[in-house]
Parts: sequence; C-alpha cells; structure tokens
Amino acid sequence: MEFLSDATIAGSSLVQDLWGALRRKETIFLSGERGFEIDPILSQVAEWGGDGRETCVFDLEASALLSSMGRDLISRAESSEEKYTIFVAKNLTLLDRSQQKMLYDLLDREDSYLRRASQVTFVFAVDADRLALAELSMDESLTRTIFQSLVRVPSLGGRYSDIGFYLKSQGRNNAASGLSLTPEGAANLLRYDWPGNYAELIEIHARLTKRWGDSEITGEKVRVALEKRRVEPLDELPTPDLSSVLGECQMRILEAASAGKRKNPESVLKVLGCPDGVTPSSRFPQGQELIYPELIEASSAK
Repeated sequence: MEFLSDATIAGSSLVQDLWGALRRKETIFLSGERGFEIDPILSQVAEWGGDGRETCVFDLEASALLSSMGRDLISRAESSEEKYTIFVAKNLTLLDRSQQKMLYDLLDREDSYLRRASQVTFVFAVDADRLALAELSMDESLTRTIFQSLVRVPSLGGRYSDIGFYLKSQGRNNAASGLSLTPEGAANLLRYDWPGNYAELIEIHARLTKRWGDSEITGEKVRVALEKRRVEPLDELPTPDLSSVLGECQMRILEAASAGKRKNPESVLKVLGCPDGVTPSSRFPQGQELIYPELIEASSAK
C-alpha cells in the first residue's frame, strides 16, 4: 500500500468505507475539509480489486451526469474492456432544485442509466463546509441519500504516514520527484497541521521544489516555505528533533486508538502490530524503538 497507511481510527474507517462501496459498485458521496485529496485516494483504493485492469479516474461537473453528454460518457466507459472507470462528479452543491430532484430520481430508480452502469462507480465529491451550507436548501430526498452513504475523508493533519508519502511523491499520479529532506526538514513538515490539506501540501511541495529541488531540504528552508502559512512567527519555534516529533505522532495515534477501541493501551499496541515490549508512555525512554519505523523511511532524507 503506497499511502492510506496511517493507523488512525478515522483513516481505517475511510479505507473500509471506500473499498466496500467500490466493490458493491455503489454511488459514493465523498466529503472532506477544504483541499482534501480525491483522485489519489480513489486511484489507490481502486487498485485493490486485483483484476489487473487499468483504472481511469475521470473528473466532471455533477450537472454533466444529468445530460446527454454524461450518458454518452457512461456508455463509452461501459463498452471499454481495458479500463475500470470512476467518475468524480464535482460541484454537487451548485445543482439547482430541479437538477437535485433529477439526480435523486436517477439514483433511486433501478432502471436508470446511473444504476445500470456496472463498470462505472460514481463519486460525488464536495467540501464539508459547502455541504453544510447547502444542506438547508437542498432537496430533502437527495439530502437523506447523501448522508446515508457519506464517506468522510479525515483531515491530512495527523495522517502521518500519508503526509510522509505525499511529501516524497506528491501522490502516485504526479510525476514530480520527491524531496530530499533532512531530519529537521521532515520534522518541521510533519508537525505542521496542514489546514489546507492535500492542496496546501502540493503547494508547499511545489514551492520547495522550485527553490531548492536540487539540494537537501533543511529545517530552515521549510520554515521559509511555511512562513506565510502560520500565524505565529516561525523563528520563535524551536527546531524540532525528528525522533521527538515522531514520538509525539505515535502517542497521538495510540491515544486516539485507545479511546476509539475502548481497550487498554497494551491491547491497542497488539492490534496495531507493534513489537513486543513497546510501552505506551508519553515519555519515550532513551533509545526506545519507534512504533512506526516506516515514518522515518517515508519522511527522512533519501
């Protein structure tokens, strides 16, 4: 698995919900905070089918699915023997009331062209804040349908393995090379909360690549790239130690898992596949083996 590998409860739920919907060829309503990633996640999950066929993730406006153009695209995707297709329909909240009712009818009727398509999965992606604003004015039947099957993408902040992968590769569909990060540079990026999610990470990655792509990315270079993204002055923040930052990341994961599973810490460690003898302590002893060593591999210098 290239990414979607964090051990948080929210991350595990996302993978399970998406994989189940794709296997059942169900329509998916996908929601996340501003800037959340769509195509990389869908491409990753779609590959787990194991049938060897290429997956095509195709973006279009939600309104296009209600037109003759949409029917033609679906027909062509159905007739293709080489590709499994996912249509990502965006701007769902911009549909007017008549379009909303039409969409609900197409999703509800078993003989509609949306329901008959067997080689196509439809994903309606929408920012969570826009969905919340539109909810009060949307068609009630469509609103019920959306929230009955809504898959929520957790914020990127806290998905540490995923952050590490994206920093190295920018996602599997992007040909840009990964960054050569020093431990201090990796620590600065891992501890950042990424309020703009994947879109912001790609922006920062591009800024670092443009200015220093041929050299190591130090902690100071990361500070410069992020200086306009934070409220507090970066020069007032101490340069973090990568091991310390990873220890903090691990504790957040363990605490969330303990709370979510309602198990004692030792049981959670076993569920997460941690090696024997690892102690869930807020203070890691000197030389303590890191619980998630792949975080170093994903985030430190190449």
